Amino acid sequence: MKKTLLCYFLSFLISLCFADIQVSGHLTEDTTWSPENNSYLITDNLFIDSGVTLTILPGCEIKISGAILTDYTDHYQNFRFTYSSGSIAKNIFIDGRIIAEGTEQDPIIFTRLQNDYEYCWGNINSGISSQLNIFKHCKFEHSAGMKVVNDRRYFTLFLADGNAIIQNCEFLNNIGTLGTDTSVNLLAFFMNISHSDNNFNDYLSNQYLTSIFIGQTNQNSSPPLIADNIFTSEGRINISSCLFIDNDLNSSYGLDIYDGTEPLYVFDNNFYDCGEAIDNDHYDETNVPIYFKNNFLSHSSITIEDTYCEIVDNYLEDSSIYFDTDTNGKVINNIIDGGRVRIYGDVDFHNNIQKNYESPHENAITILNPVFNNIILNNSEVINDHLYYYNFVFTNCILLGNEELHGYTSHDLQVSFRNCIHDFDDSWEFIDLGGNIFVDLSQAQSFFEDFENGDYHLVDGSLAIDAGFNTPNYFPFDFDYQQRVYDGNGNGESRIDIGPYEFAAPQMGKISGYILETTTGNPISYTLLKIDNDPGNYTFSDNTGYFEISLQAGTYDIFAERVFYENVSMSAITIDIAQNIGILLYMDSIIPSVSNNEETISPVLNSLNASNFPNPFNPTTTITYELPTRSEVEISIYNTKGQKVKQLVSDLLPEGRHFVVWNGQDENGNSVSSGVYIYKVQTEQAHTTKKILMLK
Repeated sequence: MKKTLLCYFLSFLISLCFADIQVSGHLTEDTTWSPENNSYLITDNLFIDSGVTLTILPGCEIKISGAILTDYTDHYQNFRFTYSSGSIAKNIFIDGRIIAEGTEQDPIIFTRLQNDYEYCWGNINSGISSQLNIFKHCKFEHSAGMKVVNDRRYFTLFLADGNAIIQNCEFLNNIGTLGTDTSVNLLAFFMNISHSDNNFNDYLSNQYLTSIFIGQTNQNSSPPLIADNIFTSEGRINISSCLFIDNDLNSSYGLDIYDGTEPLYVFDNNFYDCGEAIDNDHYDETNVPIYFKNNFLSHSSITIEDTYCEIVDNYLEDSSIYFDTDTNGKVINNIIDGGRVRIYGDVDFHNNIQKNYESPHENAITILNPVFNNIILNNSEVINDHLYYYNFVFTNCILLGNEELHGYTSHDLQVSFRNCIHDFDDSWEFIDLGGNIFVDLSQAQSFFEDFENGDYHLVDGSLAIDAGFNTPNYFPFDFDYQQRVYDGNGNGESRIDIGPYEFAAPQMGKISGYILETTTGNPISYTLLKIDNDPGNYTFSDNTGYFEISLQAGTYDIFAERVFYENVSMSAITIDIAQNIGILLYMDSIIPSVSNNEETISPVLNSLNASNFPNPFNPTTTITYELPTRSEVEISIYNTKGQKVKQLVSDLLPEGRHFVVWNGQDENGNSVSSGVYIYKVQTEQAHTTKKILMLK
């Protein structure tokens, strides 16, 4: 008995020494939380007053009191906040600022206090006058947001003016990730992952969710940056004028676009099974200009209404494009494999490859404008004949292997071919405008490098070379950004080729280089670069600060823009055909002095110089890297969920350049499916991770 009492007494003393710290109410002076005092228990709403900074050190664990959430009634009653009574689920309110900078080894964790599957905590709210908040290497889990009067703030982070840097964070099992109010100041959300696992709350998993909501950009601020994130949670991403770059989406929803004053850039992203990769029909009167470039889509289509949109250099797998009336724009240099195209607006459709759309009584293409230099292959039906009395004009196009030109012949539909290569014989109803070349499919296969495997570059002697119609409507470049028009057969007459490729033509000129921070020399990722300040003539720097853009011969000004940096420009850059001009652009940081850690806005330069080629690839890709000293090296492949797929290297290697080939197989020798993978090269001194894309 005495021994038992002594044990209880000792346990009580130990608990006093290592007790969790309960916090609530108002922080009225600068405060620092340390992992030595873990855990911090927020048992009532916590307010960080104006002018006050809460600094949270790496390794801290913050547990916030939650409430039951099993149905809508629970959500309304337990998460509805009033200033008189608060709410049952607790929240953190920021009128000052939070600096929560964890590390990869010691992240900062925000989670629920109750270890119960049915419980969730509220969220973190910042007011419209809060200072810059930083969340780095944080993990947020089991948040269900809050409801204030008629305002639903169902996001883990609701930052009214979007004044924040959010980097390398994980959002797990939350109802939403990030929301802002209608006017956004300075916001960067990058290198984060938002997902759910098998322990997700049943109620939340069945809701119509919004993962991201970003308001319109404040006129005095650069566009919000959303870059290099992974979204696998079921939730829409609602955005307006912003930079959406290098993200991976794998869910049932894509991007919902609403009105804004500045362009929206969607660049170099991957959309998997999103239904609508991008849809601006969800909100009324959405007319923000959209620039959609270098993206990969699988089962994720595009819907555009009542606005200007450019769709350029994308790969669409089993995904379609739809432009309604009252739209205009461009659809150029895209591969549309297994999807259809329906364009009812004033849209240019040039240099595209559309193929393999097979659906009974559904056509592959509906386009009101004439089309130029496209390849249209292996579809069940090419033209929509329900547009009565309309004249479709194909110029410089290749149409092969299609089962039908149009399904019915009872309508007064007119289809015209001019300088096209086709295999439709005289039994098909079309108007011959001259210059057409009739072939059978077996003959046509000799025109291309590898017709069977989708390489439609022209071979020497192809009938498509210099056989096109030199219409003034052609674009000045081909699918490979080679010069149009060129004398490919050497007869002294320059004529455009039929199809999207120009044989043997020289490359256009190119401006390339790096974006660097003025003081530190660190590279600046995801910078928008516009040529002559034209919003449609642009590119972005990648995660090493490198950029390149192809241009016609001429003299150009280049403008660089990035949130948290002063805009810069460089004037009078002159390039010629096939010439590459290298430049360096330096930008001054305007980030408020809240941290000496430059990594919050710029990634570390890849000292391993790792790269891979080809990318996308099938079936193999070669990863090259450089070791500055003799080092232990590990190279592994991961999927987007962070699961290791295969280890390629684990060895002590000498200084110098090395390479390793990945054959697209996992540890068991099974071929992996199409999708994004990540390779990581790690030594004792440095590491780098990069994305690669398997396309089958």
